[in-house]
Amino acid sequence: MNKSKNESIFSINPLYQYMEQTWRLMDKVVKLSQKPGINLQNSPPFILDILPDTYQHLRNIAKNYENNFQVLLNNNYFSLYINNLRSKCHQTIKLLKCLSKISCKSIDSEKFLLLRRSMNKISLVHSHMLLELKAIFPSGIYIKNNFKITKTDAATWWSTVIGDDRSIIQWKTFKLAFSKEHKICSSIEAIALKTTINLTCNDHISIFEFDVFTRLFQPWKTILQNWKFLAITHPGYYAFLTYDEQKMRLSEFINKKGSYAFRLSCTRLGQWAIGYVTNSGLILQTIAQNKSLFQALHEGQQENMYIYPDGKDYNPDLTPFLNTESKIKVAITEEQFETYCTIGTTYELCKICANNNKDLVVEPCGHYMCSECFESWTNAQRSKKTCPFCRSTIKDISSVAIDPFHHINDLCKSKCVNIDQDETTDNPQSSTFQEKEKMNIEEDLIIFNDQINFKDFSNKDLNLSNLTEMNIFSDQQASENVLNADKSILICEQTSTKLENKTTDECSILVKEGFKKYHVDRTLAITKNDIDMARNILNNFALK
Repeated sequence: MNKSKNESIFSINPLYQYMEQTWRLMDKVVKLSQKPGINLQNSPPFILDILPDTYQHLRNIAKNYENNFQVLLNNNYFSLYINNLRSKCHQTIKLLKCLSKISCKSIDSEKFLLLRRSMNKISLVHSHMLLELKAIFPSGIYIKNNFKITKTDAATWWSTVIGDDRSIIQWKTFKLAFSKEHKICSSIEAIALKTTINLTCNDHISIFEFDVFTRLFQPWKTILQNWKFLAITHPGYYAFLTYDEQKMRLSEFINKKGSYAFRLSCTRLGQWAIGYVTNSGLILQTIAQNKSLFQALHEGQQENMYIYPDGKDYNPDLTPFLNTESKIKVAITEEQFETYCTIGTTYELCKICANNNKDLVVEPCGHYMCSECFESWTNAQRSKKTCPFCRSTIKDISSVAIDPFHHINDLCKSKCVNIDQDETTDNPQSSTFQEKEKMNIEEDLIIFNDQINFKDFSNKDLNLSNLTEMNIFSDQQASENVLNADKSILICEQTSTKLENKTTDECSILVKEGFKKYHVDRTLAITKNDIDMARNILNNFALK
């Protein structure tokens, strides 16, 4: 964390002077952490990794705003962050000094263990702060109103009640707004809720912390009840616990197979880490990915893996909470129906494999696909999981049920299918939903663009050699899924005639290059007669 001489430019204005004072505090923490006798474990959260990373990210921010430091001065989030970082550094320094005073003979004393526990907690807070800073200032630039809350209904609430332009809000203000949506019954409950949400311990709630909370305790409509059950009454829950601490805790029940506990993952914030004792007496930990904690615990109970929460004989019944996790219902409008008819497919058909219907949505980007394609795609990715369409980070997924458009005689009066009132439904009136729907249609229409690298699929059923057999351009698939309605037939015939008249020259050129006419017609329809894009698509998928 040493600064070079040419970086002294940052000390010209008061803000950077204040930041340099903060960096000196961070440097002091690092030096104290390396003293003999401290013996910090090199496992997450490791303060000697966190603070240098924090320092570097702050330097990037300072450099990006060196010619416009007033923007940072006026940024409420950044001011609160720096003040909180200084406060946490002072706390850490105090803890480290106390730890260094305790002799090796007292290493097992109650006081030493208490200090070590406090050190682990403050390290977790530093880790949370770093992850939050990177989310609010990606690449060192303030994200403004571009942060995407993972869950659509939670995102709508924040946008409507708090405001898209606010990345952080005082706890008191947040509590009042949140309580209007989900009634907080007592001051004790409010304090407990604050402890869970406010991961950076600064008396404010950021949009990042809200996103983490709503992912952990989903679904939104019952989020307070979910939180009470999991974080207040469930004996298996531990707050601010590290990997090593959870393992040590479960070692007390090494002879009680099926003992388990769960905590917030510190490396994958927003996901749950579940530790458990196996039948062979091993202690393993797993991350509950792409499912709620209720689902993960229920599946573990069914497999006799999670039987004794924190070694206790009573294992709470999860059934009432499993019933609340209904699928998101998506209604197809007449306009969407007609749009997809023009390219010989349906809205509900997965555009990756063209075999299965879409049954899940990737969050927060909002792209739909089938479970098989999602599993194949994510299994092929070794580290960071990204959406196959837009390459944005996958934070979560939700199950969806897409109702096909019902062709009836009075088509004009039936703008969308009816939806059961007691089921979770994406609101067609919400701006968030409309933006995602528009994006999905646009993505589907250019699905064969080289933006998607299908070579990343490792599953044998979804490799490049099988793409030509995926019924992407299949007449049979189109007739089975679309042409069963008289009007859709008429639409397709009319569109086909128009395309034939407009694309004769382009079609002839591509056919002469060796591509099959049927594939050329379909590709030109998708690319809106862009011959270069069509040629690129046809070459990529070897459709000759």
